[in-house]
Amino acid sequence: MQNLRSKIENNFFNSYYIETLGCPKNKADSREIRVSMAHNNFFEVENSKKADIIIVNTCSFIKEASKETIETILKAVELKNNKTKSQKKIIVVVGCFAQRYEKELKEEISDIDIIVGTGRYREIPLLIKDYLKSLNFSSFSSDTKTSFALKKTSNSYAYIRIGQGCSRKCGFCVIPQIRGRFIAYDIEKIKNQFYDEKEIRSGRCVSEVILVSQDSVRADVDVLDAAIEYFSSFEEVKWIRLHYLFPEKKIFDLFYLFEKFPKLASYLDIPFQHISERVLKLMNRPADSRLFSSLLKEARLVRKNIEIRSSFILGYPDETEEDVDKIIQFLGENQIDKVSLFSYSHEDGAYAAKKFDDNISEDIKAERINRIREYHLKLREDYRKKIIGTVEEVMIDGFNKNEIEARRQQDSPVIDEVVYVEKKDNHNELKIGDLIPVKFTAAMEYDWLAEYDKK
Repeated sequence: MQNLRSKIENNFFNSYYIETLGCPKNKADSREIRVSMAHNNFFEVENSKKADIIIVNTCSFIKEASKETIETILKAVELKNNKTKSQKKIIVVVGCFAQRYEKELKEEISDIDIIVGTGRYREIPLLIKDYLKSLNFSSFSSDTKTSFALKKTSNSYAYIRIGQGCSRKCGFCVIPQIRGRFIAYDIEKIKNQFYDEKEIRSGRCVSEVILVSQDSVRADVDVLDAAIEYFSSFEEVKWIRLHYLFPEKKIFDLFYLFEKFPKLASYLDIPFQHISERVLKLMNRPADSRLFSSLLKEARLVRKNIEIRSSFILGYPDETEEDVDKIIQFLGENQIDKVSLFSYSHEDGAYAAKKFDDNISEDIKAERINRIREYHLKLREDYRKKIIGTVEEVMIDGFNKNEIEARRQQDSPVIDEVVYVEKKDNHNELKIGDLIPVKFTAAMEYDWLAEYDKK
């Protein structure tokens, strides 16, 4: 405790580390935390061991995410309780898991100092200061002249929220209980996030803007139009990507955006979750596979080079082999370029957990996932072979010792395919966020090998 007192009395208790778990939407929320922390004279460090404050921005969408969250919190607790360290730490747990399990966290992990749910990210530094005062320590004085540091992110991309929450009633999902009803952001709130992002980067460029929300199809179309036009006006922004479109007819109203804005990436993320209309009805989801086919066909009429990602949940209660065969048949008849496959998770509070037994074994769920994955990979073989030998521009995401990591326009960061480009001595002028021409030389199971095609 004496070390903690010394830190605060000397205005040194101000470094923090943030661990962001879960989806890209959480990364946008973490940006809010970073900006507010910086404006309150806290500075970010790259290592939790060096931080005075450890912030865990949590996820609890499915059991695997909750498990990862608990493991991350316990690692922070272990670091805090390491008696060989002279540095006392504060642990702050925020976000979805904190919102959902606040009572359990308080009862079972007493080493957590502050628990904050969703929607209060800007308040976190103030809550930290209040916590320090509760220990009878003074916080930062209002006239502190500290030159605070913002993280100089090296990412080529930035996540920008266009809405918050969800008003759907999907049987497997607890997001509406955690995040509340969907609220669409206005254009000024969207622009302000970009201002914050540019401030965090300390002058470094944003080469790609990724628009996200729990239910982007519910965003106001005019606001989306204005936002894409706004981001398109920045020369540094090469691509704009739209994520998470609920599969309903309103998507047709968005297709004109791909014709109007060349910077809008040739990429659609439409999570169908299943194809069997019987299972979709059990999920409280749109149960019209003909609509799904129409969406795919219309998208390719708008952009010939568009690639589409979708997700499917396997092992939903009462799912049969016939239901699984319908997914396989749909994939064979309709081109879906990227597929995410999830094992159904029985989530406390979700409609399905109240209504049904989790009556399909984990082994059967895994077998069904593997069967669909292998079938989809086989379907993609001919298409991927046609890419080999072609030249196109890719965006640089990072550098390793002997290679450049990049992406095609049709691939979203982290979740999609990577293009590995052999790095040579004359590539030293290249930087993260640059678009470079490459020639594809080989296709791996998911990723690519290519060579820089500089003329």
